[in-house]
Amino acid sequence: MIAFSRSRLFDNARLNQIATGLSTLYWGCAPGAFEGDERSGIHLYDNGQGDRYALAWRGEDAVGLVFAHESNRSRYRSEGFSEEELCAEEIFTSLIDDAPWSASLLDVARDASVALQEIATAAVAIVDRQSWMSDVVDVGTVWANGLEMLVPFGLPGEHALLGERVFQPWSKRYSLDEPLPTLCLRWHERLRAGPFAVLLDERDILLASGTIERDAVPYAVAALAEVGITLDV
Repeated sequence: MIAFSRSRLFDNARLNQIATGLSTLYWGCAPGAFEGDERSGIHLYDNGQGDRYALAWRGEDAVGLVFAHESNRSRYRSEGFSEEELCAEEIFTSLIDDAPWSASLLDVARDASVALQEIATAAVAIVDRQSWMSDVVDVGTVWANGLEMLVPFGLPGEHALLGERVFQPWSKRYSLDEPLPTLCLRWHERLRAGPFAVLLDERDILLASGTIERDAVPYAVAALAEVGITLDV
């Protein structure tokens, strides 16, 4: 069952950043971006195929915005949009007209929109443990104007990464075979105690799990550092 909450969104944003960082090591794809901490922050991911999402949180408020280029709501413009256009209130209220759009929630939505750099095609708004969505989705939804990309953020971390019924769980989306998903979950749990350096035996696991893209190593290292993990490979 999908259950978005402010705390789960933050928690899974860190897990997703770890997963994209590890994927970068082996496949050379661009990782996500993570800035901030549990109190406030932003997580951004671009799949390199014209779709992206941005999550922002502050206090009890959180907003997830998605741009899906194939959506009929897409307003893609080659020259982009000004910050004023990206911060227009009607972007968010037109997607979710029943959300309690307080001044603080709108501010968080504007942070997400500026990070997204596109007019969103789908959204989720969260106040503590309550959520409102632009489209109807369930665990196995394949298409919902991009909102399906945010479904894992409403699931327990292990399900987001490995769930059999989830459309493209992160382990499949980022091509992570065991033992890498287990390593993601281990690091994610260890982060609860604060920043840490990867252990030597874990480094050996990474080196034995596939061919590392040497040119991509600095990007993977930087991506993991954004959530507090120091990796030396």
